[in-house]
Amino acid sequence: MPALLCVVLAACADDGAGPRFANEPPSTEDAVLTATTEDAVLTATTPRETPPTTTPNLPAASPVPLAQLLTAPGGVSKIVLQVGDDLIAMSPPWSQPRPIWSGSNDRLVAFGASPTGDAVALLIAGSDGEDRIDLVLISPDGAQMRRVENLERITGGAATSRAPDGASSLSWSPDGTQVLASLATGGILTIPRSGDPQLLIGPSRAAAPGDVAWSPRGDAIAYIDPAVPTAAGGLYVAQIGAVPLDPVPVIPPAADRRRTVSRVAWTLDGEALLYTVASTAGDPTFGGDLFRISAAGGTPRLVAGASRVGPVSAITNFAPSPDGTGVAYVVTMPDESGNPTDSLWLQPIGSNETERLPLGAGERVTGLWWTVDGLLWSAAHTGNGDAELILYRAKAGESPGVVYRGPAAPATPEASQDASPVAASPAAD
Repeated sequence: MPALLCVVLAACADDGAGPRFANEPPSTEDAVLTATTEDAVLTATTPRETPPTTTPNLPAASPVPLAQLLTAPGGVSKIVLQVGDDLIAMSPPWSQPRPIWSGSNDRLVAFGASPTGDAVALLIAGSDGEDRIDLVLISPDGAQMRRVENLERITGGAATSRAPDGASSLSWSPDGTQVLASLATGGILTIPRSGDPQLLIGPSRAAAPGDVAWSPRGDAIAYIDPAVPTAAGGLYVAQIGAVPLDPVPVIPPAADRRRTVSRVAWTLDGEALLYTVASTAGDPTFGGDLFRISAAGGTPRLVAGASRVGPVSAITNFAPSPDGTGVAYVVTMPDESGNPTDSLWLQPIGSNETERLPLGAGERVTGLWWTVDGLLWSAAHTGNGDAELILYRAKAGESPGVVYRGPAAPATPEASQDASPVAASPAAD
């Protein structure tokens, strides 16, 4: 069986003329589509919880002590991860993995659970070689709730008759009423749980978009374009309003084409963006850090640097804490044989204090989640041909370690009763 699929982001810093690396939490507010008699308008709605009128600039604020990061309130109560061709759902005490979708007939392109975990959105492509992309909504037990076929007919991407170039992605609205989707064939659209999908940005303005995310305030979206491995992608923000939306570049594509923005998400207050940058040539010596920039543009600010772990390294994945005061991130660097190896770190935002979290020898990080039960991360052995699932947890008052190691199928799961933590140690300054 295929090994646990790892979402790998080739990370890389810039050459000194601009941003290097950064990223952060997904949206926490919502936007709902309404139609007027003249123009279709994407209207921001009142969120479930009224956001604070002012939110401190996190990198400039006094950082919380490292020991307090794992006590941050919030986090998800369920996680969904990909193992081989299948999707697996888990919830506390993380000992019963439940398959909820099989990719035996279709190829999974992207997936994402709703904020409450009551639905999972999938972008799937036919296994028959067609360039069709469908959106499927399933319930927590795997039952299909809705299927919208041939999304390209809505964006007009199908008319190009070309193979997908980008990296399709999904982002739920904060209240879980609709899904924002970017298509590798071009275009960004929204699909509600019921009702008609609507095109927000056409292929002419988003030719091969990648990561896409709603603002926590519901008043804007952000996305990367083009998200093609060898192309220099920029970071764009579009304010909610009459469609088609009018995106503006926050980070323009690099003129030297050596680097590309690879991931994007909003900060907790909706005032800034975190993004990662990678080498367009896949060169690990190009570095890679975590940065933050105002949604209106400006100068990026360093959140976390990879070079403190090794001279040839890059931050390739991260997950901000639910309250926005800290971040867990993966640093990837080559081993003595030149093969990539991962280390996982916890750091308060605005501080250089770090703690290394456990990983077994030869394991790669394949997922990161802040949950109601602490920080979780999944891992897979490099080159392992089976579908063993390894799940770690860091929880306040406990030593971090393995909480589940066993098959992804629910037959006879073997939960680890006693965690075997690897000693955590701070990185050198």
